[in-house]
Amino acid sequence: MPVAVRPWIVCCWVLTGVVAVVLLVPGLADEVAVEPGEAARILDRFLAPAWLRALLLVAAGMFAASSAVLALLRQAASTDDTSRVRREVALAVSVFPALALTADRVVVPALLAGAAFVALEFVAHLGRPSRRRAALSGALAFVCWLVIAVTQFADVAYDWSWTVLFGLAAAFAAFGSYYGIQRAAESRTRAVSFLFDTRMPRGAVLALTLVVVAVVVLRLTVLRELFAEPDPTLWSPFAKESPLSWLHAAIVAGLIAAVGAASSRRPLRRLGERRIAAGLAAVGNAELVIGSAVILGVFLVAVAAGTASFPLAWIDAVPAIKAAGVLVLALVALLPWLRGTSARVLAAVTAVYLLPATGQGALLAAGVELPPGIAGFPATPVQIMLLLVVFATGLAGAVFVRPGLASSALILRLAIVPLIAVHAGWLLPVAWSGVGRWLLVLGILAALLLFLPPPSSDPAQRGIGLLGASAAQLLAITLTAIAIPSLYDDGQFVVLGLLWLSVTVVISLVVETRTRAESTPAAG
Repeated sequence: MPVAVRPWIVCCWVLTGVVAVVLLVPGLADEVAVEPGEAARILDRFLAPAWLRALLLVAAGMFAASSAVLALLRQAASTDDTSRVRREVALAVSVFPALALTADRVVVPALLAGAAFVALEFVAHLGRPSRRRAALSGALAFVCWLVIAVTQFADVAYDWSWTVLFGLAAAFAAFGSYYGIQRAAESRTRAVSFLFDTRMPRGAVLALTLVVVAVVVLRLTVLRELFAEPDPTLWSPFAKESPLSWLHAAIVAGLIAAVGAASSRRPLRRLGERRIAAGLAAVGNAELVIGSAVILGVFLVAVAAGTASFPLAWIDAVPAIKAAGVLVLALVALLPWLRGTSARVLAAVTAVYLLPATGQGALLAAGVELPPGIAGFPATPVQIMLLLVVFATGLAGAVFVRPGLASSALILRLAIVPLIAVHAGWLLPVAWSGVGRWLLVLGILAALLLFLPPPSSDPAQRGIGLLGASAAQLLAITLTAIAIPSLYDDGQFVVLGLLWLSVTVVISLVVETRTRAESTPAAG
């Protein structure tokens, strides 16, 4: 590695290892309290020891410093506008310590952090980009965060620092969890590659389908209590009061089966899924996304005025915002450039599924009482799963009478994928407790060793790539440490996970796609 990036890479690795140890020692990252009567502040008092608070701030400072070094090194290798924007964003991260200390009215540390940030801006914009200037900028960015880290040992309440960090970490972790699960489904991992094998014997297809039926029957009966609430309620689909929910489930299941069958004959272009998945994750986590924006706005007011109160009116508007967000996604699916793509199918079918649920939530929040026959109209993921399994079982039996009626891949996807997807929501809180925390930390550490892109032949580019991956790894594990004691033990996150992830995961794994290269005929 070039000398310009070596120390930053090593520091990122060391701090990642230290934070990982803290996460895996029980009790060290759990001491957080929500101040009574101030729930809109999400998590505003960090009761962990001073050394732990300082460690997390040092880790955040190393990420900020590495980001500044990266931005300036990339700007030295490129002169486009994107590199300049990336530089300004990376530098802006280091103004937070000065602002937070100013909001808490801790004068001397605030002045020191502010002076370090002014020096950082001066050095970063002085002269032509170079490795030396990048290293000096990184050091100044780290000093900004080191000031606020040292102040954690003083007997002073630093409410604003942790109010903002907790809010942003919770929103980032929730968005990342939803987006990550959706993207994992869309990437079609090797673990489910057999679901796209069209050469499987008809007997094996029928046998696997019957195994799925047996598992579903057990989950509906003796294994209904396998998970805590709200799982038993969701796995009691025949107890729903509104029979119209089955009509909604049939429409969604029919659309999924139809697009799956159509794509098996003519695969869809793989385009735009990331944008749609990001949009769904943002809309699904509207409370935390908007809450973070509110926290930042109130924080800036507190910087200027010294005090500020948190507005609560926006909470009542969240259901309407979610409904509007789903509607926007439905309209996006109609854009001409998405014709024939998996993104259009993903957005359109998910909107058909989510619009009734979000629309009903918006009406109830507005005080509109629905008639008894309409209330509870939106289908649950379990209802849709049941219909898809029934349809797949019928197809598996029909292929014996009429071979070629449906491919084995389509039948298996319609049978197995929905059963897996209705448990997707439980992946959200699992990573924040018990064995799941070990798996999460080990996964973050393994990402650097196993999933990096191939190294570049250019040493400078290779160093930049490894520093970027190391900084991202440090950010992920630091935010995990801050977000672990947040709201993930609440059952509402499981409900939201099942609601927003299940059908999206089903669509992502049922439709067949092709890349642009696969759809372009070979020359000659």
